Amino acid sequence: MAEPNELPRSILSAIERYRQQCSDPMAAFFYDLPALAAHANAMKAALPPGVELYYAIKANSEPAIIDTLAPIVDGLELSSGGEIERACRSATPRPWVLSGPGKLDADMRSAIERGVEAFHVESLGEIARLQSIAAALGHTQPVLLRINPWLPESFSSRLRMAGTATPFGIDEAQLPQAVSAVDNASNLQLCGFHVHAMSHQTSEQRHQQLLAFYLERWPSWRALARYPEQLTQLNVGGGIGVNYRQPSHQFDWASLCNALGQQLDTLSEPPRVRFEIGR
Repeated sequence: MAEPNELPRSILSAIERYRQQCSDPMAAFFYDLPALAAHANAMKAALPPGVELYYAIKANSEPAIIDTLAPIVDGLELSSGGEIERACRSATPRPWVLSGPGKLDADMRSAIERGVEAFHVESLGEIARLQSIAAALGHTQPVLLRINPWLPESFSSRLRMAGTATPFGIDEAQLPQAVSAVDNASNLQLCGFHVHAMSHQTSEQRHQQLLAFYLERWPSWRALARYPEQLTQLNVGGGIGVNYRQPSHQFDWASLCNALGQQLDTLSEPPRVRFEIGR
């Protein structure tokens, strides 16, 4: 067995075999797919009841990576037309959602035609665009609104994606207007919210506090809807960091999942929580 800071022997052997085939300087990526599957299975097993794990394929959309993870995770998170093509070619078809502030009309149309589970809508303008496309296709489309909430400074991580002006998500002050826009859209159905506020998070304690903040806000966000009982999903994004400098000291995923389970147990109407993780 390799030491924590060493590459596994199987990878070192693969590198050496490839090096011997190269006449020019070697440039290549090597993936330990059995190790990836084992890691994903361990992450999935740690989840409390009512919590799902999606793979954000923007992290790596190589077919072998998707085909390794698809049988394990609950679904895939996509953010571009190219990723739609790759996800739909997977050997194991999985549910998938389309996120991101840069969706093209062509991407949204293609996603609906290919059976997207839900859109994560990022702006008032995108609500109007998606309604127009869904109506033209004669389709009723589930959506989640991505919220850019105000956050206490103590929740900060290396990459902050909410709490300040950002292209990601709808400012919380505009949320009542956005919920009303979806409620009034004949071809859209609001099913929940998406909040991805921090990335590169290495402290599970801070992430526990962040998730607790989302769950505390969930009832008031949900109450904005015309039919709040139809809102069941809370996508909490990813943001779990990797400690590249100290590989043996990683984010305590099991501790986070245990705390999340305890938090959900205190709610009378808990949402179906979903992580969408790349790293």
